[in-house]
Amino acid sequence: MVDMNVNNKSTTIEFVSDTDFFEKEETGVKPNTVRWLNEEKKATIKRMPPKHITIRDRFNRHRFTRKLTDISELNNGMFIFSWRHKNDHR
Repeated sequence: MVDMNVNNKSTTIEFVSDTDFFEKEETGVKPNTVRWLNEEKKATIKRMPPKHITIRDRFNRHRFTRKLTDISELNNGMFIFSWRHKNDHR
């Protein structure tokens, strides 16, 4: 889903995931999310790169926040947002 919220004060980006993906993202099985961003959101990311990411489950409103480790742009507005699981102390 392209539901993105960038909080200017804490530079946190928020996305909504379906439950199957959310569970993998929260447990660290899949510590990344691939999102398409329109030109306006792409410009916001480049102007104010977020430091943290919050993922919210679309159906039950559970959420988690992680420190971002990488933001990679693929092409045509596709981005990969990556983080370390909370128990990964590398």
